[in-house]
Amino acid sequence: MKKAAFLILTICIPAVPTLAIPENITIGPYQVSFDMGIERQEWNITEKESETYSGVPYIAYDARSGPVDVEVTRYYPPKPTNYITDAMDMYSWEQGMKNQGCSCDASMRTIDGHDGFVAHTICPKWDQYHAEWFMNDTLVMLGSTYPWDSGTLQLLKTIHVEKVEQIQNREDCGWRRGQGEDKFLRDCT
Repeated sequence: MKKAAFLILTICIPAVPTLAIPENITIGPYQVSFDMGIERQEWNITEKESETYSGVPYIAYDARSGPVDVEVTRYYPPKPTNYITDAMDMYSWEQGMKNQGCSCDASMRTIDGHDGFVAHTICPKWDQYHAEWFMNDTLVMLGSTYPWDSGTLQLLKTIHVEKVEQIQNREDCGWRRGQGEDKFLRDCT
């Protein structure tokens, strides 16, 4: 009798599904949203201020959850018009991974309404999807170790990055070249 009652209960009571909630992350002055159809993740957010080898200052905001990494980098001044094209970035990524003994397949793709690329890289110790695209003066890079049809494709289709606010004493500051210097200086006057 007890077995029959248990069987009836397990059949009649539907399983409680886990709720997939869209992610909405604030990293620096950017709002990043997407829906991978999975449970919410815990995010570790960091900020780094530096400059490129050619002397262009930038601020990089990084949000990591383990299987997903989103990095948004703002360049000061905005990226020059002769900056390497997305196709060249794609080729450089692909060649760099192959030089490290990995197999890599990359393709141009529109991401969040912008031209960019997606690469699938398989190395001896890891397997990852990588995407990059520019939004004016901002580079967005995305990494995902989720399988293509079980999270990564949905991530690429739903991701949206938007600059939402200026951070006092950060975004309000301009950059200028120091007198007689090749370095940029923060100008918050």
